[in-house]
Amino acid sequence: MQSLVKKLKLKRVVAMLLLVCTVMSTFLTSFNHIGVVKADSNDLRKTYIQMMAGRNASQIEGISDLTTDDLRALALYLSNFYIPFNTSLDSDSEDKNKDAMISALTNLGIKKDVAEPMISGIYSASLSSAQKLYVKVYTDDGLAGLESSWNYDIGFGGDERDPGVGTNYTFQNTEYYEKYVGKIENVEDVDYTPVTAFLWNAIVRHLGSSSDVGISSNAKGTTGIDFYNIKDGKAYRCFRLDQDSLVLLTQLLKDSTQDTNGYAMNAIVNYEKSNSTWDNLSDNDRAGLVTFTENLYVDWVGNIIYDAGDQRIILYPACMNPYVFTRIDGTETNTSTNLVSTWGQYIVNNLATEYKDGKISTSKISREVTMRMFRGNSETASWDTKNWSWGKGDGGKIKSWLDDWVFIGNNDAWASTVVGYNGCAKAIDKTNSFTEFLTYKSITTGTDLDSDDSPFVIGDLTDDVYKGKYFTSSNKFSTQSDDLNGFMSFGSVDNQMLCNIFLTYAYAYANKNYTTFDAKKNRIDWKFNSDAFPEADASTIDWGDISTTSDQVLSFVYYLLHPTEGIKYVATLVKNKITGLFISWHEDIVGGTDSNVSTGMTKYLGFSGYATSPSLSDVSWLDNLLKFYNSIIVYFIIFMCLLLLCYVLTGQLTLQRGIIGVVIFGLLAFAPPLAINTTVDISNKVASQVYSNKFEYWALVQMEEYLGKLANVTKQAKSGNVNDYIASMMDLQSNEVSSSISYTGTKLKWMTPKKYNDLNKVSKELQSSSVGEVFSSSFQNLMINAIANSTSTEDYSESVGQTYLYRDMCDIYTYGAESYYMYEVYGQGNSLTNYDEARISSDINEMPSRHTTNFKDITDNENLAGAFSKINTSNNSLYWYLAVNEQKLFSDISSNAGVAISDTSSLNAINRGFLYDTVGVSSNGTSINYLTTKSLATTYLVAYRNTYSKISDNLSKLSNIVKGSSTVNITADNMRNSSILFGLEPENFDMSINDISSCGSTFSHSGNLDKISGYYYALYCESPYYFFNWNIHDQFKASGLDSYNKDKPNDSKQNFSKMLLRNNQEYFFNLAENSGDGYGELRDFMNFHDLFYYVIPALKDGNDLVDMFDQLFGMYTYDDCSLTLSADGKWHYNNQEFKDATDFVDNVLDENDIDEDGDKTEKLWNAMTEEQRYKFWHDYNVWTIFNNYVTWLDTMQDCNYAKSETISVMGDKFVVSNPLDPTSYYQTDDRGNMTAGRYMVFSESEMKYYGLSTADLTTVEQKIISIQKSVYNTSLDLMNYYTLSDETLINAFSLIELFEFNKEFSQESIVGQDYILYPQGYELKAFTYDAYLRLIVSEASGESLMSDSEDTSSIYQRVAKNTSLFFGIFLVLNDLVAVYIVPMLKLFIICLLFLTSLLIIIGAAVKLEFNFFNVLWKSLLAPLLSYAGLSLGLAFVVSMFMSNGTEGVVSSTPVISLGDPTMALICMLVLNVFFTFMYFKIVKKCISDFKTYFQAVANSIGSAVTGVVSGVAGGFLHGKSRGSIRNVASTAKQRGADNNPKNGRNGIGVGGALAAGLGAGLGAEYLSKDQKRDMENSRDRTNASEGMNRFDKKAFEGANARVDKQQAKVDKAERKAQMAEKNNLSEHRQKKLKLAQTKQEAKLKKKQAYAQDVADKGVIRANMKRIGRVPQNISTSLGKGVGRVKAFGTNVSSNVTRFGGAVKSLGNSDGRKQLGSKMSKGFKKGVGNVKTSFSKVGDGFRSGMNNYESSYINKNAKKRAEQYRATAAANKKKKQREAKQKRMIK
Repeated sequence: MQSLVKKLKLKRVVAMLLLVCTVMSTFLTSFNHIGVVKADSNDLRKTYIQMMAGRNASQIEGISDLTTDDLRALALYLSNFYIPFNTSLDSDSEDKNKDAMISALTNLGIKKDVAEPMISGIYSASLSSAQKLYVKVYTDDGLAGLESSWNYDIGFGGDERDPGVGTNYTFQNTEYYEKYVGKIENVEDVDYTPVTAFLWNAIVRHLGSSSDVGISSNAKGTTGIDFYNIKDGKAYRCFRLDQDSLVLLTQLLKDSTQDTNGYAMNAIVNYEKSNSTWDNLSDNDRAGLVTFTENLYVDWVGNIIYDAGDQRIILYPACMNPYVFTRIDGTETNTSTNLVSTWGQYIVNNLATEYKDGKISTSKISREVTMRMFRGNSETASWDTKNWSWGKGDGGKIKSWLDDWVFIGNNDAWASTVVGYNGCAKAIDKTNSFTEFLTYKSITTGTDLDSDDSPFVIGDLTDDVYKGKYFTSSNKFSTQSDDLNGFMSFGSVDNQMLCNIFLTYAYAYANKNYTTFDAKKNRIDWKFNSDAFPEADASTIDWGDISTTSDQVLSFVYYLLHPTEGIKYVATLVKNKITGLFISWHEDIVGGTDSNVSTGMTKYLGFSGYATSPSLSDVSWLDNLLKFYNSIIVYFIIFMCLLLLCYVLTGQLTLQRGIIGVVIFGLLAFAPPLAINTTVDISNKVASQVYSNKFEYWALVQMEEYLGKLANVTKQAKSGNVNDYIASMMDLQSNEVSSSISYTGTKLKWMTPKKYNDLNKVSKELQSSSVGEVFSSSFQNLMINAIANSTSTEDYSESVGQTYLYRDMCDIYTYGAESYYMYEVYGQGNSLTNYDEARISSDINEMPSRHTTNFKDITDNENLAGAFSKINTSNNSLYWYLAVNEQKLFSDISSNAGVAISDTSSLNAINRGFLYDTVGVSSNGTSINYLTTKSLATTYLVAYRNTYSKISDNLSKLSNIVKGSSTVNITADNMRNSSILFGLEPENFDMSINDISSCGSTFSHSGNLDKISGYYYALYCESPYYFFNWNIHDQFKASGLDSYNKDKPNDSKQNFSKMLLRNNQEYFFNLAENSGDGYGELRDFMNFHDLFYYVIPALKDGNDLVDMFDQLFGMYTYDDCSLTLSADGKWHYNNQEFKDATDFVDNVLDENDIDEDGDKTEKLWNAMTEEQRYKFWHDYNVWTIFNNYVTWLDTMQDCNYAKSETISVMGDKFVVSNPLDPTSYYQTDDRGNMTAGRYMVFSESEMKYYGLSTADLTTVEQKIISIQKSVYNTSLDLMNYYTLSDETLINAFSLIELFEFNKEFSQESIVGQDYILYPQGYELKAFTYDAYLRLIVSEASGESLMSDSEDTSSIYQRVAKNTSLFFGIFLVLNDLVAVYIVPMLKLFIICLLFLTSLLIIIGAAVKLEFNFFNVLWKSLLAPLLSYAGLSLGLAFVVSMFMSNGTEGVVSSTPVISLGDPTMALICMLVLNVFFTFMYFKIVKKCISDFKTYFQAVANSIGSAVTGVVSGVAGGFLHGKSRGSIRNVASTAKQRGADNNPKNGRNGIGVGGALAAGLGAGLGAEYLSKDQKRDMENSRDRTNASEGMNRFDKKAFEGANARVDKQQAKVDKAERKAQMAEKNNLSEHRQKKLKLAQTKQEAKLKKKQAYAQDVADKGVIRANMKRIGRVPQNISTSLGKGVGRVKAFGTNVSSNVTRFGGAVKSLGNSDGRKQLGSKMSKGFKKGVGNVKTSFSKVGDGFRSGMNNYESSYINKNAKKRAEQYRATAAANKKKKQREAKQKRMIK
């Protein structure tokens, strides 16, 4: 081994490779650590977004966090999701129901892992609390009331043989009936009998008058029977069965086929029809399965439950039980219908005939239900006066079992099996029904509706404004399941109303103990009738579980094709229903809606849009793989070093080539992700450019529609009609994508979550109401989160691990516009403008003596100097830069600040024409005040400054810790006095958008100024959009064209475009007299001056605080610390709520006994360990410090352009330390005069004014100028939309500025982190295929994208009415290809290219025998470019079919208009199929390449590793052997030369001649038999193929390939047979192998014959010959089969005879002796064989040991061993040469 190491210089090799590895790892990892002195913004953004994503999630961690009242209220709400006759509550059905149940609870904000056990708990509580249902027997309001005047019984016939229920003296009170059903209970001298399923059907049959369908003729006309719950010795009415309550079941049965197979509780026996089942059941089981003895129950919330023996089924949901809710004062209302429920809406949607004067009129309804014999079978349970015709088998047995004690005769009824379900006509209003609901005022208007300052408003569902809006799809209610596991589910359209139902039920339940209505406490005049139902701790019932076989349902097709149905019905069904079905499928596939305006994105946003491609980071598992790859790249390089070391050790690579391989791999390792992502990004950007005009129009249309709806909300509020207001508000606020009545704008990527505690007012309202008295804080939090989830405009579903979330564009606009007009429009004439501390001056000439501004000497608020003197810039404090803009207010400010600072004022910039004049400098000069209502984009920051002051103070506290002047001592006192707390408390963000639109009525005292300051700070933090939007509004207002009307924001039109275009586009260009050389150049119309001078420096302290805390303690939260913040701004720890740190330390008790000392009354802070206190303190700070965080600014600070840069000023070099800070561009002396540098430039006009060129500017300045150029060019296209409202165009212009800003200031890096600002446009990925298709259909049909306001149908529905059925068919076919197949293939291509590229790089590093650049092109770059080309081609062609919008609005671009929407869909289908085929070809190529290079790399690496292991092992075995290991050539070229059979050193010298065809002579003697045969075959085949056509030639080649394959099998079989013969194997084994050889040879002859036939006759005649032999082959095979069967019979007979003889022989003693003798001999022989085997093994082992000793220990034997090894090596090489030669000949 030492000689081996010495020979290969292993030490030197290993040292060199490790050195290269270390250098490479240092080099590569240094990219990510250059200059990093602060926390990375990407990591902070991800952490921040993930934390905020959980704010709308419930704080409930388990069912133990809920009280009994909490769970009972939830159970009441969940009854809205139960389907009568379908929903089963048993545990074996729970899993099937659970998904839908989980969805119902997660919509409220409950976590999925909490919802699952909660569902189990609610199911269990329903079953465990259920008690038997009773009915009165002998009273007129009981069963006796259903008798006729002759006192006959109720039932199904007129004879004692027909089933009935006795009610007069002969009622069933037998022992059996009491055992299986229950005895009659006497309560207060009234008899009550348990209700059974049969009794229910009998009662239904007798309700009403004889004129009703299916009613028994003996009825007295009684319309209702009360059912009772008996508890505590009293009977409580808990349900009423009448024609009011039967409306629900009748309509449901009419919509379904439940009764046709006995699943509507109408089966006599609850199991599948059978002749044997009954006999196998006990009497108890029989009673559990027969309808006469199956009980009905009522549970703790009023659900009526039917015990079907094997399942517990919901018969009637609690939400519709007429006795569940009652008036608070107990007034009897005989509630007919609960409209505040899913089923109530179901009834009116189907039966309402008129909405008028607060009343809904409905029609009556009926449905005949036939009793069935067995469940799951349509057989009628017939009977007559002679014999109850149950039929044979179980039917007769069941009748006999029941006959003696169930059926009583004298039923005055016609013998019938029909039960008539009849629902009466109704007049529903709020006097007789539950119609009022509670909803959250997500939009306030400042009208009288907001006068009570409550966040809730009450609506009445009898108003026609709600007609047909919710729960309208019948398929949500007709869910049927033969195994009794049906469950109702809803789409997102209904979520808003479901939230309202939950809130209403919560209040109604909380009112249960009230007897007098209090509007503030109770909100709604309804309460839960808790006394009527069993308690949660009622005695548990032992439910039986009788398993029977599930039955098959009769096909619905049979009923659809009923012979009595007419052809007209079928034709109408096909035209309307089938087309509607196709459109519904389309909407399900694409995630679209049936609304006028598409929502722009699916609920489940995918990684790929129709015209976009996914990058590696868009595919979650690839993103994780890429991150893992990047994180282990250094270790991967080390692995490659070791791998290449194996190649060096085995001589396959030289040391130099190994080092080069490491370098190649290290450099190329970053190339694949870069190449793929770059190609994808370029492809997506070009596609975005292609579609930009089309989807800009799309977004503008949505915005215009939104403004119209927003105006309608205010209009309805002003009208005083609360229901119109609620309906319009719910239309607007719904954020779900599949609503036909809702509106949602385009989604945009957004960097910052909302910081506001919008629902803080809701929390206060709940705590002060009955809800706070009854429910736990966890349940109150659940109510808040239900509101938050139903009204949220933020989407975190795609934000896991991302640096962005999705935000609704219309919501962004609302915050921008209303926040700008807060002071002058919403706040005028109320407490806000009258409040000194909140006042903003509108007078540019205001003097200090007036004190109408809050900038100076205002009580309880830091003046301008006090707040902003704490904020430092690179040159002096921010105060001076702000103050120089107030020339009138601070008359001596210029002299105090100095010339340099004074010259930076916005007033001077306006005077020189750099900025748009918003304050009248042109007419008033610069000696005025700038920070007024005329420049609110900047003034809001200055006027509401408390938050900035707090941040500065907190930064100072934390800096003292860094400096060591103070320490962090986590004590209760320090938590109280906030000395160790450094963030902004949530209460600073309690102000919401509703406070703005309600006209600022909350700002009546000084404490609320912190909230308004926090509100505007949050907006500045979110995005520069708000600054840009407010700046545009400032400019629009200054132009004199602004006419904003908050009641009609879409009213003003065509004024904004005038501002941009008038006076030679003065808005964009500097035409001021004082502009000098900057005249006529593009000016700073975006006001970057104020953004960089004032806004960014003010926000910077917040980020500095985040970075400093991160360096000290880390900006993350601990997994084992439960501290969270909810949507209402309340803290939660261990499921306990508190207000702030002081409240936590002083008032929160150790209710969970975390220290396990048994004391739950001690303060939680005292019970916590030091570690728990530290984690609480840490996480509390992280949450509050993130409130300071400014995502977009931090991202900019991390980019390279924010690093110091050197500029040239008049030939002098000047270092700009912070290019984002304008004050770092110069230096001043003590008097404020500039001594070096220059002012920062924000426009081309300024650049020319100061005599600078682009080369003189910093990167930041160049980007600013580039942004404004791009905005100007893009905004010209916007002018084409002048017909839209000014607010729509202002929002669009603001977004254009934001898009260009984010594009320019983002940084993408080849190596290292990317820093991306969002949004950068209307992202194509956010638009579904539905968006493309709507524009295509619009163009082809001429239909408008939007219909009129009266018609809510989608464009598809409108087109379908005017075209054929094929429109729907091709619509769905297109969806399947475009939504599923195309994106799937795109994903495959991206994945395969990434993985293949890694294999190619590894192959290049180990120097596989291929041309690297050729392979790289063919296997990576060519497919990648082809993919990009196809994607762009698809995008371009599809765009040609899409509408550009209204004519005259958008500039003309080429459009293909076919005039027929069906034809357009056919063309799109052909187009999609073509591109699918092309994508598939790329996928096929990628798969082939991946397999090829995977096998090559695997084989190469495996051989190298095996070689080095073998070499090392050989070294150990050989010791100091004098033999040498011949090196393998180090290059592929040299290996190829060595292996050349003609003249290579491994060749035999004649191979070339042989290969050239000369082997027959000179080289023939060197060829083996197989080689000669191969040469002859090759020659013969070549000769035979001459003159063949291409079809015959192809067939001939295929036949020969099969011959060669079979020849290899023959050779293999022949070798096995020869080896067996040579090794003297058993004769049986040799015969077996010989037979196998013969079979293979026979197959070979057949294949050779076919190949010869092709050569002689051609492929067609050869195949005809084969076909002609088929009958003969079949006949032969049949003959063989018959023979084998006969032989098998003979063998069986023989064996049976032999076995019988053997058994018979055991009957005598001789036979037994013989058997014993044979067994004994066999055993002895077996033992002997085992001994012999062991002996042979031992002998062999000893022989081997002796041979080894004689060969390796005996010195004389060593030479012989070496000779043997040399001979073996020579033989091995000879075989290798022969194998190579054979391959070459082939």
